[in-house]
Amino acid sequence: MGFLLIGNFLGAQSLPLAQLVKETKGILWWDPYRNVGLLRMGDSTAALHPGSNLALIQGDQILDLLSFSLKDNVPSMDKKDWELLLDAMGRTPDQKKSLGDNYRVGAIIIDPGHGGRDPGAKATHTIDGVPRTLLEKDITLQVSLELNKLVQEAWPEKKIVLTRNDDTYPTLEQRVEIAHGVALKPQETVLFLSIHVNASLNTQAQGIEVWFIPKDYEREVLRNTQAHEKALPILNDFQNYEYKVESKNLSRYILQSLEVEVGKDFSDRGLKESPWFVVRMAKMPAVLVEIGFLTNSEEATRLADSEYLKKLARGIYNGLSKFIADYDALGSY
Repeated sequence: MGFLLIGNFLGAQSLPLAQLVKETKGILWWDPYRNVGLLRMGDSTAALHPGSNLALIQGDQILDLLSFSLKDNVPSMDKKDWELLLDAMGRTPDQKKSLGDNYRVGAIIIDPGHGGRDPGAKATHTIDGVPRTLLEKDITLQVSLELNKLVQEAWPEKKIVLTRNDDTYPTLEQRVEIAHGVALKPQETVLFLSIHVNASLNTQAQGIEVWFIPKDYEREVLRNTQAHEKALPILNDFQNYEYKVESKNLSRYILQSLEVEVGKDFSDRGLKESPWFVVRMAKMPAVLVEIGFLTNSEEATRLADSEYLKKLARGIYNGLSKFIADYDALGSY
């Protein structure tokens, strides 16, 4: 694929980028810490970097915007550069193509933690007068199978994949490979949900938490791209940023929906950041849900109840459903 550099040598009064985007009915994400942004117009995207006066269009076309800079920490450019950018993206201000056309979640990966020779967390409690040993691998599988039923019924057109559907042990690497192996259509994305049960030396610890990749964790996320090698670092930076935003939003929706579904028994441990293997290696929006503590007797009693596990599955499904509705409507975040 060719590598195109276009320049605009005509100066004019700069206007705030947010104002220009609003007038044109686009969507702009801006990271004020790194001073980089992502512009979406219909099905076209541009990665923006005022420090270098560059915009990267669809990963293979670099646009030189001489007026693009930070004015009092506000990204700005003149209207001639703005129109040049719109033309390069295949749009002009009077085009009314619906935002988010063709952007959708095409696949969902459900990952029941542990399995086979790896039991995960393990605890024995007396439940209804009978000693019972609970294994994380059994609970995560039960919740995941229930979640799989819900998403299969809701989205028969999407690809729904379980990393395991019985008591087997796919390695962490194999789980990620399964996710990366899903065939997607253009403008489709895949979501990765890993289900786990917590444990602690502190038997009073309890509650539900959802993990996603830290905002400052850098990684290579591009797959099967034909972008020019000089464009790769910029494109990777923005794709990584977008996945982080989407992962955090998905985490928030899931935690909020679990609170509603679980009700009075819900204990909120919040949203948390950590580069867990499957979260950092999955090159897609990815979250890890810890649905409770086996080492807490009250929570373990609930986790031994199949009806409670169905509640957890419904809560995760409801959060997933809200995220997908927004994603498919807006064309990413």
